[in-house]
Formats: sequence, C-alpha cells, structure tokens
Amino acid sequence: MASRPSGSTRDRRRMALAADRLRVAGVTVAEVGREVGYTDGFAFSAAFKRVRGIPPSAHRGRP
Repeated sequence: MASRPSGSTRDRRRMALAADRLRVAGVTVAEVGREVGYTDGFAFSAAFKRVRGIPPSAHRGRP
C-alpha cells in the first residue's frame, strides 16, 4: 500500500499547480482555487499565501 503525501507536501503540490494556472490569462483566482480543490476563494488565497509567501494576485504578475 502506498503512503499518502503529508498535508504540507500535498499543499505544496496543489499550490505549484495553482501557480502555473494563475499565469493563464482569463482564469480568475477563484477558478484556480476551485481547480485545486478549494470551494472558497478566500480560503484558497490564504492557503496560497501561507505556502508560497505571496497572495495569488501578486503571483499572477510575476515573470
């Protein structure tokens, strides 16, 4: 039986996927949050900032 990733590993993976998706024009922060499993945009934004160190809207403008 394979072990499941820890919460922090799972969160980092989800936020890495979200970071990639945030670079796509026309996709809202809330849509990205739903794609990675959050039903609440505010909860996604807080989790993204906790894991990545910046809010998703700031990440969107980075090269």
